[in-house]
Amino acid sequence: MSNDIQPTQKHLSIDWIESNSQTESVQKGNFLGRTVVQINPNEREQNRTNSKLELGETLSMLANTELSNAILSFEKDSNAAQNLLSRKVQVIATNRPMS
Repeated sequence: MSNDIQPTQKHLSIDWIESNSQTESVQKGNFLGRTVVQINPNEREQNRTNSKLELGETLSMLANTELSNAILSFEKDSNAAQNLLSRKVQVIATNRPMS
């Protein structure tokens, strides 16, 4: 077994497991060459709610990460540019021949 970080499966809620087992007992059909099942409206609404929550969490994490990266990169670039400019001025001043 390697020491690499392995993804872990999210803990599934009891509701999801129960609704998944309910889906197995409903009528299956074929639509455009794919097997489909008809789910009840409560299950569909629960799936939509869970999807919206997950999407909201993902977008929030992404926005926070992008904002943090923008702030850090701006500060890093600004400080680095200022340090390089100061160093260049020092080098030019010390290497300039006296006339």
